[in-house]
Amino acid sequence: MYEPVTQWELDTKHGPRPGVVAFRDTVLFWTRPKGAYDAGIYNRRVRRGRIGRLTPATASLHAVGRAWDCGVPDARVDASVGQEIAWRAVVAADACGIVEVIWNRQRWTADKGSVPYGGVDPHTSHVHIGFSQTVADSPATHDNLVKWYTAALFGFH
Repeated sequence: MYEPVTQWELDTKHGPRPGVVAFRDTVLFWTRPKGAYDAGIYNRRVRRGRIGRLTPATASLHAVGRAWDCGVPDARVDASVGQEIAWRAVVAADACGIVEVIWNRQRWTADKGSVPYGGVDPHTSHVHIGFSQTVADSPATHDNLVKWYTAALFGFH
């Protein structure tokens, strides 16, 4: 289920969170040869298209280090890399603590499934992947998380 930003997170979380960093490193290891790249985790901002101060209602998951943007070749040219990453994220969402995937004008959450996304950025140049607080703050080591994500996303143990 989607987990919006909390006031506690805004007050205490500043920077990329370890579970998100390990996920990024895992996905890039497997997909960088296909053109994927790191487009960022932490960005202390309101959601695109919102105006006003940073509050739980306006904050992006990036504002608390709980989302990663995986840059991909533009979908208007070739959607295959972004489609693969988005598909793998949705299939492994429960195991990986993924609460949101936005790609190519579609937004997926476990509670609503895939619905059209009309945000100001159509997400054709990157896949946005948002995480639960629990997974974002996982106490597991980076290496153990990478092994876990590799098995869940790519089927390798």
